[in-house]
Amino acid sequence: MKKFNLIAVMVYIAAIVLQTGAVFAQNNGYSIYPQIVDKSHASKEVSTIFDSFFTAKSRHDIAGTMKYFSPNLVTYIDATLGWPLDGYETVKGVFTKYMPNWPETGLSYPTRIIGGTGSAIVAFTDTPELFGGELRILGAVDFKDGKIVRWVDYWDSRNFDDNLYKKNANAGR
Repeated sequence: MKKFNLIAVMVYIAAIVLQTGAVFAQNNGYSIYPQIVDKSHASKEVSTIFDSFFTAKSRHDIAGTMKYFSPNLVTYIDATLGWPLDGYETVKGVFTKYMPNWPETGLSYPTRIIGGTGSAIVAFTDTPELFGGELRILGAVDFKDGKIVRWVDYWDSRNFDDNLYKKNANAGR
């Protein structure tokens, strides 16, 4: 009986290890953000793009994040704040300004993806460390040749610090 219990425990532990490994075995062997995304209505290709994009963003890797944007980027708009960021260099400038100041615990991760490599909707969360309060965001994203050409964010601003908005509006974001 003891041998059977030991085998059962070992099988149980192996199952937990395998399950945990399956959840975190992404992007060079692990994921730095919660793997809770619903991809049931997304193409495999767009799911892969967003997984890699949010991994780079959560690592605060400016070059890694920017490689998903087309140099011919039309616009990135924060619709809630009314901030259009026209062009690749402008978006890169914003990431260059903010990413180096984000603490290691600051994450951005997808929770739902709908669509394919022409256009997609991505629901994602930015943790409070990034912008002062947890943001639950819907991004409408258009792609051309596998790169982002237009991104518009919509989010609930109840948890956003109005002083941060005023500070960024006056400082050119």
